[in-house]
Amino acid sequence: MNDIFVLKIYEESLKKAIKKGCIGIGNLTFLKSVYKTKALFPFFINRIPPKNHIKINSILKKYNIEKYDEMELLRATKAKLETDRYYVKEYNIKDVKKCAK
Repeated sequence: MNDIFVLKIYEESLKKAIKKGCIGIGNLTFLKSVYKTKALFPFFINRIPPKNHIKINSILKKYNIEKYDEMELLRATKAKLETDRYYVKEYNIKDVKKCAK
């Protein structure tokens, strides 16, 4: 499979985040607005429960996910943690395809 993960930082959202104290996302800087990789960004992997999590079955059930899938968990949880204000917002696939080129 030739999946490419794309992270696009929208300028207006970035401005709002900076005003609220955001200084970066993991090891990414804000010098680029589009990041591409063949593997899920470590920042996001750290925001979803690992496959061997003690409660993974109940987590999957809670979000109606049949089997462990990092992207489905990321999508379902929006990568929210109780310890900070970051979250993931999903955009229209057409926007993502434009970024991936």
